[in-house]
Amino acid sequence: MQHLNFRRVRLVLFCFLALCLLIVGVFIYKVSQNPYGDQLEIKNLDKYTSGKPSDTNTLRYIQSHLYRIVNLNTPPSVKNNSIKDILVRDSSFSQTYNPTTRVYSVNFIVDVQSLKQS
Repeated sequence: MQHLNFRRVRLVLFCFLALCLLIVGVFIYKVSQNPYGDQLEIKNLDKYTSGKPSDTNTLRYIQSHLYRIVNLNTPPSVKNNSIKDILVRDSSFSQTYNPTTRVYSVNFIVDVQSLKQS
């Protein structure tokens, strides 16, 4: 009887741990996804934004919008993060701050060599 109880406790403990791992996995998956949809990552953007204020939500919006623009300009649609050579063009990055609105404005040109697009 005691052996049966130990087995049951082990089974309940295993199910509890499996459920916890599943919940953590789903949470990590959801947090890592872009809430705006598919995206294309700009490989060297962190080089230009390093040490400057940045908002993760804004960066995700830019990457998602870039994905939509590339799909509008490319006959066969591209997959999420499938293009690996998207770079900010040298000397095209500028950032200004409006103290009245407390908003930073960023402008830059993105080059996609494999698609021959900017």
